[in-house]
Amino acid sequence: MKRNKIFSPCALRRTATRLRSGELVPADAEVLQIADQIEQDAARQELLVSVIVMGREVFSTKKEEEAKRRRRAATLLRLKQSPEASDPDSAVAKRIRRLQRLRRQEHGRVRGRRRK
Repeated sequence: MKRNKIFSPCALRRTATRLRSGELVPADAEVLQIADQIEQDAARQELLVSVIVMGREVFSTKKEEEAKRRRRAATLLRLKQSPEASDPDSAVAKRIRRLQRLRRQEHGRVRGRRRK
């Protein structure tokens, strides 16, 4: 019973090059036509792998941004509950205003309806 081998894209390209150069002599002449198909399959496989890697990078970046936003919201809530927050001139109150400004910039302001 023969096992099917799975080749890497590089191995597939090397095999196609050997077929074209005559280094590998196929038993069937139609194999030379398959060399083009082998190279195309290798290129598709590499493209698929690169798309998957890019998708993972985008997903991890979005996860990091979401975690950062959550940490900022938790910090804002903790600061608002502190006793120093009631003094408008304190460093805590200034930090609260800065964090609120950042959140508004991230989410945008909801504009009210125009009155006629």
